[in-house]
Amino acid sequence: MARNQPKKAKGRLEIQAESPAFNRPALRGVDRRTAGGRRYAEILDSILAAIGGTVRDEQMILARRAASIALVCESEDARLANGEVIDGTAYVTLANALSRLFESLGIDSARPPSDRPERVPPLRIFG
Repeated sequence: MARNQPKKAKGRLEIQAESPAFNRPALRGVDRRTAGGRRYAEILDSILAAIGGTVRDEQMILARRAASIALVCESEDARLANGEVIDGTAYVTLANALSRLFESLGIDSARPPSDRPERVPPLRIFG
């Protein structure tokens, strides 16, 4: 078993939040020394944390697809921010697919995290 693959127990993957980076689940052959490999692992970790608990094989497959799509969308965001032209139709298709994957995983992407305080409007001082 590759060192970056999680241990399998009865068809389920046990994800531990405090495991070392090399024990976190990722794709076989992903080099975490590269910026792209690290970012993919960060995205996958956040998706798995949002799922919570024990992650089934089916959920892991969808989570990996979501991490891949999110990474591509981030790359397109950077290109757009740098003034480059992107394929808007492909971008929207990817964003919609990501939203559907989140929905399938039970992640409500529109709801802010519960640990983040509600946004307080700034004070307006008239002088």
